[in-house]
Amino acid sequence: MIEIKYPPREEIEKCKEAVVSAAVSKKKICRPGLKTVFYGCGAAGYISILVYLLLWGLCIALRDGDPVRTGTAILGIYPLSCFAFSFLSVFSEEQCEIIELKSALRFPYFYIVALRALYSSVAAVFMNLIVAAAVFRDLGGVWSLCAAGTAFTVGLALMSLKVYEKFGSSAAICAPPTVWAAVCVLARSSEAGSAVFKALIETVPLAVHIAVAAASLALILIYVGKVEFKYADC
Repeated sequence: MIEIKYPPREEIEKCKEAVVSAAVSKKKICRPGLKTVFYGCGAAGYISILVYLLLWGLCIALRDGDPVRTGTAILGIYPLSCFAFSFLSVFSEEQCEIIELKSALRFPYFYIVALRALYSSVAAVFMNLIVAAAVFRDLGGVWSLCAAGTAFTVGLALMSLKVYEKFGSSAAICAPPTVWAAVCVLARSSEAGSAVFKALIETVPLAVHIAVAAASLALILIYVGKVEFKYADC
């Protein structure tokens, strides 16, 4: 009988760790550029700008002597201003029946949708911050309002992505924002909703709002990073 000598257990484990480490460390994500992410979204972009202006025009029109009701309107419209583009871009591609074609290309379609949602939500956050600070700078608690709006905007974008990943329809993108809009309309028209809003903005410290907004941004970055690692071409 031939005796076969195996290396020590410690040496085998070291070899396994070296192989696994080399395989993982060399995985490089090839990210698409902005031109690829927003390809074919020109019409959706123009319509979204119009919707954005209409929403803020409505918010200014709803401005009255009651700062609580005004703030509720701002907080309601704040997150909605970035969802028109996400919905319209996917909806237009569904109508043109090019999702299957894009899915067969280098970058999977959901990965493109996730990057679009990330970029558009971050852009909307900064645009809304500028508009709110310029138009409503005299409103009490405007900075807490902007921080809370940022958190809700990014949070709803993340929820919409998860829903879209599950159901794969442009209508799914609208589900969380629609519920949000309904809640804010009820809050603006009721005493209880106004009281909750007042407590949210006036009682909760600004630092807490900023921390929650930063956490929301971190969560969507982590989620898109996971999507990138799972779907991106390596």
